[in-house]
Amino acid sequence: MTIKKQILTIKSPSRLHLGFYGMNNHHGYSYGSLGLAINYQPTIIAVSKSTDWSYNLPKRFVSPMSDYLKKNSIFQKFKINLISKPGSHVGLGSGTQITLSIIRAIDLLCKLGLSHEEISKLSKRGKRSGTGIGLFYKGGLVVDACKKENHYPKMLLNLSFPKDWRVIVLNDSEVVGKSGKPEEIFFKDVKKISDNMSYKLSSILFRGVIPSIIYQDFDLFTKNIQDFQKTTHKYYSSNQKSLFASETIFKVIKYLSKNNVNGVGQSSWGPLSYIFTKSDDDAKKIINMIESKFNVYNNLSYEVVRVNNLGHNYKLT
Repeated sequence: MTIKKQILTIKSPSRLHLGFYGMNNHHGYSYGSLGLAINYQPTIIAVSKSTDWSYNLPKRFVSPMSDYLKKNSIFQKFKINLISKPGSHVGLGSGTQITLSIIRAIDLLCKLGLSHEEISKLSKRGKRSGTGIGLFYKGGLVVDACKKENHYPKMLLNLSFPKDWRVIVLNDSEVVGKSGKPEEIFFKDVKKISDNMSYKLSSILFRGVIPSIIYQDFDLFTKNIQDFQKTTHKYYSSNQKSLFASETIFKVIKYLSKNNVNGVGQSSWGPLSYIFTKSDDDAKKIINMIESKFNVYNNLSYEVVRVNNLGHNYKLT
């Protein structure tokens, strides 16, 4: 009788990086960020035990776990099938979700019992922002507790997002966000910035954004998240003239702003951007406005999505 191989399929949400509320380390900690998990372009990976390593994605995503197994004299190998993932370098955090998904899947199949902290350390993610790690586990909105030296940023706060609120995500296929060496150089320089901006951002976040989610006050949420975005953009003004990396998206948002649409911003380096809406109906009205005015941009895509308040999930088959 042939014993059927167990396949573990793991699914994790994409994330919007809503910005940093601190950059310098004048108080002993640096960066500090917030992010939101969304049901859009999820990472889906199927993993099963095998006699040899095989995978359809770059080795750098597999190495953290293969090195760990080798170091601990665990000689099991795996077949890893990347089924779907978000676009790379558009602002959705694809690298973190892929790496964490692989480690978590092998942890479960081998019954290693790795803690969240051990998995996070193995992933070598969270160099500056800990939101991708926190959202992988918890979903919703995550605020990380800033970064200390060589430690990855731990979670400070996790909130469930109001279930009726929606997000319109917009993307420009002709623009790619910053990554690698240019990003490293930028963050090295920007950490020299004064405390004033960090104080303002912290105030908007902890006295505006967070309370408005807890009280489900949509109008104040959109006002505060937009103020947060406009302020945090000052960090990036030397690299990005407007709030948006995409000129097309900038034109769309500028038009919508004239029609009293608030709660807009860009995820990380973009180009992926977002518009928060109070309901499906409100989202459809905004989509109609976009389509009636901007039907000539083939590079522009948009979709109404829900927030993911659960984080990753998996199943064995």
